[in-house]
Amino acid sequence: MAQGLPAAVTIASDHAEFAASVARELHSPLLRLYANDDLVGVEVGGAVKNVMAIATGVADGWISA
Repeated sequence: MAQGLPAAVTIASDHAEFAASVARELHSPLLRLYANDDLVGVEVGGAVKNVMAIATGVADGWISA
C-alpha cells in the first residue's frame, strides 16, 4: 500500500452485520475488505498462507544459492 499497490483483508466475525459495517467503514481505493463468518476457515487460511510464504522463500533461497 505504501507503494500505491492495493491490498485485501478478510474480517472474520460471528456477527455478520458488525463485520460488514467494519468493511464498509475502512474500505478505500487501496484497501478492499471482505466480511466472512467462517472464523476457523479464515484462521486456517492465514496459517496456511504463512507456511506457504516461508516454504517459497526457502525454495527461492536454495535455487538462488
